[in-house]
Amino acid sequence: YFIPTDFLKSDSICYCIGAGEDISFDTELKILYDAQIYIFDPAPEGIEHFKKLVDATARGEKLSIGKKQPFTYRITATQLSQITYIDVGVWEKEAILKFYEPDLENYVSHSVHLFKDSGKFIEAPVDRLKNLMKKQNHSAVDLVKIEIEGAEYTVIDTIIEDKLDIKIILVEFDEVYHMKGFKHLFRIKNSTNKLRKAGYVLAHS
Repeated sequence: YFIPTDFLKSDSICYCIGAGEDISFDTELKILYDAQIYIFDPAPEGIEHFKKLVDATARGEKLSIGKKQPFTYRITATQLSQITYIDVGVWEKEAILKFYEPDLENYVSHSVHLFKDSGKFIEAPVDRLKNLMKKQNHSAVDLVKIEIEGAEYTVIDTIIEDKLDIKIILVEFDEVYHMKGFKHLFRIKNSTNKLRKAGYVLAHS
């Protein structure tokens, strides 16, 4: 992800929506800017990975992830203790939602939209971003990273509908990696056009 130089500071609020087994970007935000980091993910793989990292850093050990692009976490136990992990997903309303299990080899992240063909799912709590911000007493958020396996379109719509005060939105359109035809290209264009109309400027793609 790309963010403007010198934009984030120690009082900046960052929401990292979607964790899975890689929170390298999230932890680097803490290391580089000492920002206030909130991670949202209700799926077991995200919860377990965060716990694994907490346990490793507490023992003074280094945890590495990735094979094609290896990464070793360099966050300290003290810094990690200042990150808030919230085991709730982000959606259009407060509910208990089905997250489908991936049917891909070496892929662990569950999805609301993708992988329905697998027939296997877990149920987990979700809520609207506006409500989650209110629960954290945040009227504005400096940066939101959205990496949620196909549910990003819905969350972007709620951000626009609720006119949330969010300065930077970083989003991974996950269908690019699990494409079935080319219809996703129109969904991506439609979503980014909505953001432009709401006043956002595309800084990087």
